[in-house]
Amino acid sequence: EVTILHWNDFHARNQPYKVSKKDTATGEQVYYWVGGVGSLTGYLNKYRTPNSLVLNAGDDFQGTPISNFTRGRSQIEIMNTYNLDAFVLGNHEFDYSQYSLDSALALANFDYLSCNVFMQSKNKLMGKPYVIKEINGVKFGIIGLTLPELFTASLPANVTDLVMLNTDSVLTVNIIEVKKQGADVVVVLSHSGIEEDKLVAEKFYADVDIIVGGHSHTTLFKPIRKNGVVIVQAGSYGRNLGKLDLKIDT
Repeated sequence: EVTILHWNDFHARNQPYKVSKKDTATGEQVYYWVGGVGSLTGYLNKYRTPNSLVLNAGDDFQGTPISNFTRGRSQIEIMNTYNLDAFVLGNHEFDYSQYSLDSALALANFDYLSCNVFMQSKNKLMGKPYVIKEINGVKFGIIGLTLPELFTASLPANVTDLVMLNTDSVLTVNIIEVKKQGADVVVVLSHSGIEEDKLVAEKFYADVDIIVGGHSHTTLFKPIRKNGVVIVQAGSYGRNLGKLDLKIDT
Protein backbone atom coordinates (compact mmCIF):
# COMPACT_ATOMS: atom_id res chain seq x y z
CA GLU A 1 0.00 0.00 0.00
CA VAL A 2 1.22 3.48 -0.94
CA THR A 3 -0.55 6.85 -0.71
CA ILE A 4 0.23 9.74 -3.05
CA LEU A 5 -0.47 13.15 -1.48
CA HIS A 6 -0.53 15.86 -4.14
CA TRP A 7 -1.54 19.41 -4.96
CA ASN A 8 -1.06 21.88 -7.81
CA ASP A 9 -1.47 25.53 -8.82
CA PHE A 10 -1.02 26.88 -5.30
CA HIS A 11 -0.17 30.32 -6.75
CA ALA A 12 1.40 31.71 -3.57
CA ARG A 13 -1.86 31.54 -1.58
CA ASN A 14 0.27 31.33 1.55
CA GLN A 15 -2.42 32.77 3.81
CA PRO A 16 -5.94 31.40 4.17
CA TYR A 17 -8.68 33.22 2.28
CA LYS A 18 -12.48 33.47 2.44
CA VAL A 19 -14.88 31.77 0.05
CA SER A 20 -18.67 31.71 0.10
CA LYS A 21 -21.30 29.05 -0.40
CA LYS A 22 -25.07 29.33 -0.49
CA ASP A 23 -26.80 27.56 2.41
CA THR A 24 -29.33 25.20 0.80
CA ALA A 25 -31.74 25.52 3.73
CA THR A 26 -31.78 29.32 4.22
CA GLY A 27 -30.50 30.54 0.83
CA GLU A 28 -27.99 32.80 2.62
CA GLN A 29 -24.32 33.10 1.65
CA VAL A 30 -22.09 31.39 4.21
CA TYR A 31 -18.44 32.44 4.34
CA TYR A 32 -15.59 30.23 5.48
CA TRP A 33 -11.80 30.10 5.37
CA VAL A 34 -9.83 27.79 3.08
CA GLY A 35 -6.23 27.23 1.98
CA GLY A 36 -2.99 28.63 3.28
CA VAL A 37 0.37 27.07 4.08
CA GLY A 38 -0.60 26.32 7.71
CA SER A 39 -3.67 24.37 6.64
CA LEU A 40 -1.81 22.50 3.89
CA THR A 41 0.99 21.60 6.30
CA GLY A 42 -1.57 20.41 8.85
CA TYR A 43 -3.21 18.07 6.33
CA LEU A 44 0.18 16.81 5.13
CA ASN A 45 1.14 16.03 8.73
CA LYS A 46 -2.22 14.34 9.32
CA TYR A 47 -2.11 12.03 6.29
CA ARG A 48 1.61 11.49 5.71
CA THR A 49 2.98 8.10 6.75
CA PRO A 50 6.24 6.30 5.88
CA ASN A 51 4.25 4.88 2.92
CA SER A 52 3.44 8.31 1.41
CA LEU A 53 4.74 9.98 -1.73
CA VAL A 54 4.35 13.79 -1.67
CA LEU A 55 4.13 15.53 -5.06
CA ASN A 56 3.54 19.13 -6.19
CA ALA A 57 2.39 19.51 -9.82
CA GLY A 58 3.60 23.07 -10.42
CA ASP A 59 2.60 26.75 -10.48
CA ASP A 60 3.49 27.49 -6.87
CA PHE A 61 4.72 30.94 -8.01
CA GLN A 62 2.66 34.03 -8.90
CA GLY A 63 -0.71 35.06 -7.52
CA THR A 64 -0.02 37.16 -4.40
CA PRO A 65 2.40 40.07 -3.81
CA ILE A 66 4.92 38.07 -1.75
CA SER A 67 5.79 35.94 -4.78
CA ASN A 68 6.35 39.07 -6.90
CA PHE A 69 8.40 40.87 -4.22
CA THR A 70 10.71 37.87 -3.77
CA ARG A 71 10.63 36.73 -7.42
CA GLY A 72 9.41 33.33 -6.28
CA ARG A 73 11.97 32.74 -3.53
CA SER A 74 9.23 32.87 -0.90
CA GLN A 75 7.66 29.80 -2.47
CA ILE A 76 10.93 27.87 -2.66
CA GLU A 77 11.56 28.58 1.04
CA ILE A 78 8.05 27.41 1.93
CA MET A 79 8.30 24.29 -0.23
CA ASN A 80 11.56 23.48 1.57
CA THR A 81 9.46 22.91 4.72
CA TYR A 82 7.16 20.26 3.17
CA ASN A 83 9.70 17.43 2.72
CA LEU A 84 8.56 17.09 -0.90
CA ASP A 85 9.44 14.04 -2.97
CA ALA A 86 9.15 15.97 -6.25
CA PHE A 87 7.96 19.26 -7.77
CA VAL A 88 7.44 19.86 -11.51
CA LEU A 89 8.04 23.28 -13.05
CA GLY A 90 4.86 25.00 -14.23
CA ASN A 91 4.56 27.93 -16.61
CA HIS A 92 4.21 30.53 -13.83
CA GLU A 93 7.56 29.48 -12.37
CA PHE A 94 9.01 31.29 -15.40
CA ASP A 95 7.18 34.59 -14.74
CA TYR A 96 10.29 36.27 -13.32
CA SER A 97 12.49 34.97 -16.19
CA GLN A 98 14.36 31.74 -16.76
CA TYR A 99 17.47 33.12 -14.99
CA SER A 100 15.60 34.27 -11.90
CA LEU A 101 13.98 30.84 -11.66
CA ASP A 102 17.35 29.12 -12.05
CA SER A 103 18.72 31.21 -9.14
CA ALA A 104 15.69 30.54 -6.91
CA LEU A 105 15.83 26.79 -7.58
CA ALA A 106 19.42 26.76 -6.31
CA LEU A 107 17.89 27.21 -2.82
CA ALA A 108 15.62 24.14 -3.13
CA ASN A 109 16.16 21.12 -0.89
CA PHE A 110 13.74 18.98 -2.95
CA ASP A 111 13.87 17.35 -6.39
CA TYR A 112 12.47 19.70 -9.04
CA LEU A 113 11.68 18.13 -12.39
CA SER A 114 11.19 19.00 -16.06
CA CYS A 115 12.18 16.60 -18.81
CA ASN A 116 11.28 18.91 -21.68
CA VAL A 117 12.58 22.44 -20.90
CA PHE A 118 16.19 22.96 -21.98
CA MET A 119 18.33 26.04 -21.17
CA GLN A 120 20.70 26.74 -24.06
CA SER A 121 23.26 29.01 -22.37
CA LYS A 122 23.94 26.47 -19.61
CA ASN A 123 23.46 23.41 -21.85
CA LYS A 124 21.17 21.73 -19.32
CA LEU A 125 17.58 20.89 -18.53
CA MET A 126 15.83 23.33 -16.17
CA GLY A 127 15.09 20.43 -13.82
CA LYS A 128 15.92 16.76 -13.44
CA PRO A 129 14.08 14.69 -16.06
CA TYR A 130 13.00 12.13 -13.46
CA VAL A 131 13.59 10.84 -9.96
CA ILE A 132 13.31 7.34 -8.49
CA LYS A 133 11.67 7.03 -5.06
CA GLU A 134 11.25 3.77 -3.16
CA ILE A 135 8.16 3.73 -0.93
CA ASN A 136 7.15 0.63 1.05
CA GLY A 137 9.29 -1.61 -1.16
CA VAL A 138 7.83 -0.19 -4.41
CA LYS A 139 10.05 1.79 -6.80
CA PHE A 140 8.34 4.80 -8.37
CA GLY A 141 9.84 6.40 -11.47
CA ILE A 142 8.54 9.98 -11.45
CA ILE A 143 8.98 11.89 -14.73
CA GLY A 144 8.41 15.67 -14.73
CA LEU A 145 6.59 17.23 -17.70
CA THR A 146 6.12 21.00 -18.17
CA LEU A 147 3.34 22.11 -20.51
CA PRO A 148 4.47 21.93 -24.14
CA GLU A 149 2.88 25.36 -24.83
CA LEU A 150 5.21 27.12 -22.37
CA PHE A 151 6.20 29.76 -24.94
CA THR A 152 2.61 30.86 -25.53
CA ALA A 153 1.82 30.77 -21.78
CA SER A 154 4.81 32.98 -20.84
CA LEU A 155 6.06 36.43 -21.83
CA PRO A 156 8.54 35.95 -24.70
CA ALA A 157 11.28 37.88 -22.87
CA ASN A 158 11.16 35.40 -19.97
CA VAL A 159 11.92 32.32 -22.07
CA THR A 160 14.40 33.54 -24.72
CA ASP A 161 17.11 31.10 -23.58
CA LEU A 162 14.88 28.03 -23.59
CA VAL A 163 14.06 25.26 -26.03
CA MET A 164 11.02 23.00 -25.63
CA LEU A 165 11.92 19.39 -26.37
CA ASN A 166 9.44 17.10 -28.14
CA THR A 167 7.06 15.63 -25.55
CA ASP A 168 6.70 12.18 -27.09
CA SER A 169 10.45 11.79 -27.59
CA VAL A 170 11.49 12.78 -24.07
CA LEU A 171 8.74 10.70 -22.44
CA THR A 172 9.81 7.67 -24.48
CA VAL A 173 13.48 8.11 -23.49
CA ASN A 174 12.73 8.69 -19.79
CA ILE A 175 10.29 5.80 -19.51
CA ILE A 176 13.08 3.54 -20.78
CA GLU A 177 15.50 5.10 -18.25
CA VAL A 178 13.27 4.70 -15.18
CA LYS A 179 12.46 1.11 -16.15
CA LYS A 180 16.19 0.40 -16.50
CA GLN A 181 16.52 1.57 -12.90
CA GLY A 182 13.88 -0.90 -11.78
CA ALA A 183 10.76 1.29 -11.53
CA ASP A 184 7.70 -0.80 -10.66
CA VAL A 185 5.33 2.14 -11.19
CA VAL A 186 5.77 4.96 -13.73
CA VAL A 187 4.29 8.32 -12.69
CA VAL A 188 4.17 11.41 -14.92
CA LEU A 189 4.14 14.51 -12.72
CA SER A 190 2.59 16.84 -15.25
CA HIS A 191 1.93 20.56 -15.43
CA SER A 192 0.17 20.32 -18.78
CA GLY A 193 -3.59 20.40 -18.11
CA ILE A 194 -6.19 17.66 -18.03
CA GLU A 195 -6.65 17.42 -21.82
CA GLU A 196 -2.92 17.03 -22.48
CA ASP A 197 -2.76 14.44 -19.68
CA LYS A 198 -5.48 12.44 -21.43
CA LEU A 199 -3.47 12.55 -24.67
CA VAL A 200 -0.38 11.26 -22.83
CA ALA A 201 -2.52 8.44 -21.38
CA GLU A 202 -3.78 7.57 -24.87
CA LYS A 203 -0.25 7.32 -26.26
CA PHE A 204 1.70 5.87 -23.34
CA TYR A 205 -0.85 3.65 -21.57
CA ALA A 206 1.40 0.60 -22.01
CA ASP A 207 4.09 2.16 -19.78
CA VAL A 208 2.60 5.02 -17.71
CA ASP A 209 0.55 4.00 -14.67
CA ILE A 210 -0.37 7.32 -13.03
CA ILE A 211 -0.50 10.98 -14.10
CA VAL A 212 -0.51 13.54 -11.28
CA GLY A 213 -1.56 16.74 -13.03
CA GLY A 214 -1.87 20.50 -12.79
CA HIS A 215 -2.31 23.67 -14.91
CA SER A 216 -6.02 23.38 -15.75
CA HIS A 217 -7.10 23.90 -12.08
CA THR A 218 -9.34 20.83 -12.36
CA THR A 219 -10.78 19.43 -9.12
CA LEU A 220 -11.15 15.68 -9.54
CA PHE A 221 -12.88 14.08 -6.57
CA LYS A 222 -12.40 10.72 -8.26
CA PRO A 223 -9.55 9.81 -10.63
CA ILE A 224 -10.13 9.75 -14.37
CA ARG A 225 -9.14 6.42 -15.91
CA LYS A 226 -7.94 6.66 -19.49
CA ASN A 227 -6.81 3.39 -21.11
CA GLY A 228 -6.11 2.11 -17.60
CA VAL A 229 -3.96 5.14 -16.67
CA VAL A 230 -5.06 6.82 -13.43
CA ILE A 231 -5.20 10.64 -13.78
CA VAL A 232 -5.58 12.90 -10.73
CA GLN A 233 -5.59 16.67 -10.13
CA ALA A 234 -6.44 18.68 -7.02
CA GLY A 235 -7.98 21.99 -8.13
CA SER A 236 -6.01 25.12 -7.22
CA TYR A 237 -5.09 27.79 -4.63
CA GLY A 238 -4.55 25.29 -1.81
CA ARG A 239 -8.25 24.49 -1.40
CA ASN A 240 -7.60 20.77 -1.70
CA LEU A 241 -4.96 18.19 -0.91
CA GLY A 242 -5.23 15.22 -3.25
CA LYS A 243 -4.99 11.76 -1.66
CA LEU A 244 -4.61 8.74 -3.93
CA ASP A 245 -4.58 5.41 -2.09
CA LEU A 246 -2.88 2.63 -4.06
CA LYS A 247 -2.55 -1.11 -3.65
CA ILE A 248 0.31 -2.31 -5.83
CA ASP A 249 0.87 -5.95 -6.76
CA THR A 250 4.63 -6.27 -7.36
